[in-house]
Amino acid sequence: MKPRLTTEEIRALAATQELEYQAAVNKNSVGEREYKDSILTLLKLSQSNNGAGELAAQVLLSLYNSTTYQVPVANFGLLDAYNFDAALTAIKGRKFVFEEPHNVIQNGDALFNDLKKRWPDLAK
Repeated sequence: MKPRLTTEEIRALAATQELEYQAAVNKNSVGEREYKDSILTLLKLSQSNNGAGELAAQVLLSLYNSTTYQVPVANFGLLDAYNFDAALTAIKGRKFVFEEPHNVIQNGDALFNDLKKRWPDLAK
Protein backbone atom coordinates (compact mmCIF):
# COMPACT_ATOMS: atom_id res chain seq x y z
CA MET A 1 0.00 0.00 0.00
CA LYS A 2 1.31 3.43 -0.96
CA PRO A 3 1.71 5.97 1.81
CA ARG A 4 -0.74 8.87 1.70
CA LEU A 5 0.49 12.40 1.24
CA THR A 6 -0.04 14.84 4.04
CA THR A 7 -1.86 18.11 3.48
CA GLU A 8 1.44 19.96 3.76
CA GLU A 9 3.05 17.72 1.13
CA ILE A 10 0.13 18.27 -1.24
CA ARG A 11 0.36 22.04 -0.77
CA ALA A 12 4.12 21.95 -1.32
CA LEU A 13 3.67 19.94 -4.55
CA ALA A 14 1.00 22.35 -5.77
CA ALA A 15 3.22 25.35 -5.03
CA THR A 16 6.15 23.74 -6.85
CA GLN A 17 3.98 22.95 -9.86
CA GLU A 18 2.70 26.54 -9.97
CA LEU A 19 6.27 27.88 -9.90
CA GLU A 20 7.30 25.49 -12.67
CA TYR A 21 4.27 26.50 -14.73
CA GLN A 22 5.04 30.21 -14.35
CA ALA A 23 8.69 29.59 -15.26
CA ALA A 24 7.57 27.81 -18.45
CA VAL A 25 5.19 30.65 -19.34
CA ASN A 26 7.93 33.24 -18.77
CA LYS A 27 10.45 31.23 -20.77
CA ASN A 28 8.15 30.74 -23.76
CA SER A 29 6.15 33.95 -23.96
CA VAL A 30 6.89 36.33 -26.81
CA GLY A 31 5.40 39.69 -27.62
CA GLU A 32 3.81 40.92 -30.82
CA ARG A 33 7.01 42.71 -31.92
CA GLU A 34 9.11 39.54 -31.59
CA TYR A 35 6.40 37.54 -33.36
CA LYS A 36 6.28 40.06 -36.22
CA ASP A 37 10.06 40.14 -36.58
CA SER A 38 10.25 36.34 -36.68
CA ILE A 39 7.57 36.19 -39.39
CA LEU A 40 9.44 38.76 -41.49
CA THR A 41 12.70 36.82 -41.02
CA LEU A 42 11.04 33.60 -42.17
CA LEU A 43 9.35 35.34 -45.10
CA LYS A 44 12.74 36.56 -46.27
CA LEU A 45 14.24 33.09 -45.91
CA SER A 46 11.27 31.54 -47.75
CA GLN A 47 12.44 33.38 -50.88
CA SER A 48 15.47 31.05 -51.04
CA ASN A 49 15.31 28.05 -53.36
CA ASN A 50 16.76 25.59 -50.87
CA GLY A 51 15.65 23.33 -48.05
CA ALA A 52 15.85 26.09 -45.45
CA GLY A 53 13.65 28.36 -47.58
CA GLU A 54 11.13 25.58 -48.03
CA LEU A 55 11.08 24.87 -44.31
CA ALA A 56 10.59 28.57 -43.53
CA ALA A 57 7.60 28.56 -45.89
CA GLN A 58 6.24 25.42 -44.23
CA VAL A 59 6.52 26.96 -40.77
CA LEU A 60 4.72 30.12 -41.86
CA LEU A 61 2.02 28.33 -43.82
CA SER A 62 1.44 25.87 -40.99
CA LEU A 63 1.01 28.76 -38.55
CA TYR A 64 -1.45 30.21 -41.06
CA ASN A 65 -3.37 26.97 -41.75
CA SER A 66 -2.17 23.81 -40.05
CA THR A 67 -4.88 21.69 -41.65
CA THR A 68 -3.46 22.23 -45.11
CA TYR A 69 0.23 22.76 -44.29
CA GLN A 70 2.44 20.75 -41.98
CA VAL A 71 5.94 21.25 -40.66
CA PRO A 72 8.40 18.34 -40.81
CA VAL A 73 10.03 18.90 -37.44
CA ALA A 74 13.04 16.72 -38.30
CA ASN A 75 13.95 19.28 -41.00
CA PHE A 76 14.58 22.02 -38.44
CA GLY A 77 18.20 20.91 -38.70
CA LEU A 78 18.31 22.72 -42.07
CA LEU A 79 18.11 26.07 -40.30
CA ASP A 80 21.04 27.99 -38.92
CA ALA A 81 20.81 29.22 -35.33
CA TYR A 82 19.34 32.61 -36.31
CA ASN A 83 16.55 31.17 -38.45
CA PHE A 84 15.88 28.32 -36.03
CA ASP A 85 15.31 30.93 -33.33
CA ALA A 86 12.97 32.82 -35.68
CA ALA A 87 10.97 29.65 -36.34
CA LEU A 88 10.61 28.88 -32.63
CA THR A 89 9.68 32.48 -31.88
CA ALA A 90 7.02 32.41 -34.60
CA ILE A 91 5.56 29.22 -33.15
CA LYS A 92 5.56 30.70 -29.65
CA GLY A 93 4.08 33.93 -30.99
CA ARG A 94 1.18 32.10 -32.60
CA LYS A 95 0.31 30.68 -29.20
CA PHE A 96 0.93 33.67 -26.96
CA VAL A 97 -0.03 36.60 -29.21
CA PHE A 98 -3.27 34.91 -30.30
CA GLU A 99 -3.03 36.27 -33.85
CA GLU A 100 -2.55 34.52 -37.16
CA PRO A 101 0.80 35.42 -38.70
CA HIS A 102 -0.60 37.31 -41.68
CA ASN A 103 -2.50 39.61 -39.31
CA VAL A 104 0.59 40.98 -37.52
CA ILE A 105 2.49 42.17 -40.58
CA GLN A 106 1.71 44.85 -43.13
CA ASN A 107 0.21 43.44 -46.36
CA GLY A 108 0.05 40.05 -44.67
CA ASP A 109 -2.77 38.68 -46.79
CA ALA A 110 -0.94 39.47 -50.02
CA LEU A 111 2.39 38.18 -48.71
CA PHE A 112 0.87 34.88 -47.56
CA ASN A 113 -1.03 34.48 -50.84
CA ASP A 114 2.29 34.95 -52.66
CA LEU A 115 3.89 32.41 -50.31
CA LYS A 116 1.19 29.85 -51.15
CA LYS A 117 1.76 30.46 -54.89
CA ARG A 118 5.54 30.24 -54.53
CA TRP A 119 5.36 26.91 -52.68
CA PRO A 120 2.26 25.13 -54.10
CA ASP A 121 3.63 21.63 -53.43
CA LEU A 122 3.59 22.22 -49.65
CA ALA A 123 -0.20 21.87 -49.42
CA LYS A 124 -1.21 18.35 -48.52
